[in-house]
Amino acid sequence: LQQGYRTVKVKVGSADVGEEIRKIKTLLCDFTGCCRWRFDANRAWDYDAALRFCDVIAGDDGVDYVEEPLLEYQRMPELQEASGVSCAVDETLQELSRCLFSNRTAYTMEQEVLLRRTVENVHALVWKPSLCMNPKCMNLDTAAPVVLSAAYESGVGTAAILQYAIRNANGCAAGVDTYSRLEQDVLQRRLPLSEGVADMNKIRKTIVGINMNMLEEVWHV
Repeated sequence: LQQGYRTVKVKVGSADVGEEIRKIKTLLCDFTGCCRWRFDANRAWDYDAALRFCDVIAGDDGVDYVEEPLLEYQRMPELQEASGVSCAVDETLQELSRCLFSNRTAYTMEQEVLLRRTVENVHALVWKPSLCMNPKCMNLDTAAPVVLSAAYESGVGTAAILQYAIRNANGCAAGVDTYSRLEQDVLQRRLPLSEGVADMNKIRKTIVGINMNMLEEVWHV
């Protein structure tokens, strides 16, 4: 918060759901009104555990959504209805992308219908461009916002994601803090992302300087 960030994504699901609930209650109490929250469980919970968690955060205006709360991903619309908490897809969106754009023998029509129904009935789509096709290419029947997200890309890829986020222009904060975990980059100067806001004019000036010593030629045309 002191660095200027106003949307915080918290990984949940690694501990017992009771412990996760205690942790989240503390966060929501101590930082009420300071930021917006997103919780990502990476399909860690069964339905009952996810419902317990959602019941705690239900009604909190600062919560955007819970991302991939269920191992049984197809029950996310049901969880939304029961708890009143919005769900978001990430892995499920990626799986639908693979289903639509891969060898058709890899998925049955029933699997495609189930994936599509789930994606079209949640309240947010988390899109990682390096792992998933553009949702606009999937012929989806949904008005859910698309949230741009990174997957440990270099500064070049991270800048591209931010540019996508600007063009998307839906007001959703992009999730690119994975960039802070990289010890080195192919850029001569790291992207200026330390203040919670991406200044694309500064970023465009940064990405022109490539450290060629970090690159290895693997193919030449």
